[in-house]
Amino acid sequence: MDSPFLDRFSTTGGKPIFLHFLNRELHDAVGKRVHDALYLQTVRSCTVLHNEPMFANISQQIETADIHSALMSELILLSKQPIFLPYSDFDRIEEFLQSRRALYQHDRNRYPIYFDHAAIRACGELTPIKQDTGNTTKYISDSVKKWSHSQPNDVERLITKLDSFSLRALSEQIGSICARSEGRAMTYATFRETELGKTINPQEEGALRRALSGLYVNHYVKNFRALTILGLPSIEYFDTKHNEPMLCNSTIEFIMRFTGLHSYLNKSSSYAVNERIEYYDSTEKMELHYATKRLSVAIRQLNSGGPLRKINWETMNKVVRIMLDAAGRLPEQSRRATSYPEALKNAAQRINGMCNMIKREEEGVRSALSKSDSAIGRLLIATATDTEDKIALNVLNRHEISVVDVDFNGRSSIRYFGIHRGVEVFHVRSSSGSGGPSGAQEVVGEAIDRIRPNFIISAGICAGLVPSKQKIGDIAVSTALRDYEAQRVGSGGFFDRLLGRETIIPRGPRPDAGPLLLDRARHCYSQWGGAKVHFGIFLSGDKLVDSQKFRKAVLKIEPEAVALEMEGAGISAVAARQLKEWIIVKGICDFAASKTKDHQEIAAENAFAFLTGMIKAGGLSAVPYGNM
Repeated sequence: MDSPFLDRFSTTGGKPIFLHFLNRELHDAVGKRVHDALYLQTVRSCTVLHNEPMFANISQQIETADIHSALMSELILLSKQPIFLPYSDFDRIEEFLQSRRALYQHDRNRYPIYFDHAAIRACGELTPIKQDTGNTTKYISDSVKKWSHSQPNDVERLITKLDSFSLRALSEQIGSICARSEGRAMTYATFRETELGKTINPQEEGALRRALSGLYVNHYVKNFRALTILGLPSIEYFDTKHNEPMLCNSTIEFIMRFTGLHSYLNKSSSYAVNERIEYYDSTEKMELHYATKRLSVAIRQLNSGGPLRKINWETMNKVVRIMLDAAGRLPEQSRRATSYPEALKNAAQRINGMCNMIKREEEGVRSALSKSDSAIGRLLIATATDTEDKIALNVLNRHEISVVDVDFNGRSSIRYFGIHRGVEVFHVRSSSGSGGPSGAQEVVGEAIDRIRPNFIISAGICAGLVPSKQKIGDIAVSTALRDYEAQRVGSGGFFDRLLGRETIIPRGPRPDAGPLLLDRARHCYSQWGGAKVHFGIFLSGDKLVDSQKFRKAVLKIEPEAVALEMEGAGISAVAARQLKEWIIVKGICDFAASKTKDHQEIAAENAFAFLTGMIKAGGLSAVPYGNM
């Protein structure tokens, strides 16, 4: 389909970028939530590295990006320039909203924004650009009907064999519903209200949702000859293969950090947008754009041995990680950029340097790419006190693991330390304890959403539980964890009731530490020459314990426990939910009685020295299966 709507904005001969991730149906299809902060970062990064326009249906913009969110504000500002194009079949927002109310009358609870007067008024800032996209609803409906009659169609090409197998027995019902639903939006709601919706099982429902969402994305990709951004967490199901490595989300992120441009995304939204708009078509920006194009070609040729083979986002990611791991051989910038144009120019030079290195060492890099251990892991270190924070930075810095960048694009700042022995190192700070808006569970959970680590290490200070075998400054490493707050308190048996004694019975799981992290900790210990290390069960709860009596009481819950701390319960819970490996490495600063701060620094010093030993020993590049 010819598209003067997009062709008039393409100054580089490239393809437009379809922001498919704004479609909330994609997220529902895989049962995951929208990552607002990640998508804002992705949009901002694309405005720096690319000159092709980004576009999306205005309904996607309204339904997914909350009307008052930073993402919505960013898209509105970009839409006033030829950078983001919110297209529609209508040239007035009022006409569009009226059509949506008619289309979603049957599903108004799911799309309240079209029926809320305050939200409708807020939409007045949006200016749709009229473009005939073809009838998306008709395309999806016709494709499904053809599939139900075993005619040539796009459905089988877009869904997995397992999803196809799940839906095949329902093909007649699905085709019949499509035939009866002319004029209605072709979403899962169309099927949910029928008899099929009452009998369909979860696997079949997911398969149908994914088929409908895949068709939706395919319609716009085909009609606009567009590309999509690959490797976005949760919705990788909808990734398509193409030969544009610089549109892999992880690759974009790595390049932004590698070139020093990432810091320009951390400024206030309006300032960052205005600066990027001002220099969008500048000479410096075009030099960077062509450098990224050159890198795309170099990666494509490196991976395939030729320019025609298409590669997927995992391989693109792998190539760039190998290159970044070897980036120490590139000449450093002579001085830090003092302005955005200078940063663009420096970034182009660094990327061209990487291209030259790929060409010069092509065989060596291709050989590294073929090895199974060439992946790079991500480690998130979590601390919870000022002392832990200070000592962590001091110890890591002494071992040449220094802060490269700080990400302020969320409620918690995340420090980035670069790549060391095959693992990217990050750090986040929470308040003490697991609960609350700034507690470890909330802060680490947000950090997992933003940086997607493979490993999480809660590090710092703790209380020892066995004074006869432990001493101040010893290190405790978790093999498992018990949340002592989760318990049943009762009167117990006959004699307990007779004597008025309470019986405490622990409840809930006792999760094991990550097996790979525990193995790496034991490997580090085998070469360790520092403070004594105690491996064992940790007790965790939100209480700051300064009572020998209480220490003895909780020790009865887990008599073999070696340490008591406050953040592990929340971190282990969120890590388990996100399928991430976790472990606790903390130094003993007291024995939960007669507390002082006298020994906190030496305890933290020993713990972070051991953690640094784990990083330096290597082995954290071995990303666990399913932990991506």
